Amino acid sequence: MTAEAALTKLAYVLGKDEWDLPTKRKMMQRNIRGEMTIARSETLQELEIIPQLAKYLRITSSQEVQLLRKALFPPLLCHAASKGDVELMENLRESGAILSASDYNGRSALHIAAREGHTNVVRYLLKHGINVHSR
Repeated sequence: MTAEAALTKLAYVLGKDEWDLPTKRKMMQRNIRGEMTIARSETLQELEIIPQLAKYLRITSSQEVQLLRKALFPPLLCHAASKGDVELMENLRESGAILSASDYNGRSALHIAAREGHTNVVRYLLKHGINVHSR
């Protein structure tokens, strides 16, 4: 992003009186009008992955979709924890992910976040009732 584009964006975001400070910070990190070049998304914000996989695998019953969610959510949670992505963690939780679930290696998102030093994710998980002794 050029300096001019950054300053224009900053002026626009700061001028939005109806936005609180966290919203303004979030908007500064987002591509509002094409001012930022995005090579590829580093987060998995598009949780349409489950319906798309179900369609690709020709899964039609809701029970099979639930099994697919149960298989995919733990690794996605661990990915979010390893990246320190609380927003993705919240999106997964809202989509039905069980935050205390373990991945195929028996690691939980809490263990991974703690190992990586992502205290924001650790706080988020503890706030949502995750037991530190869960395995």
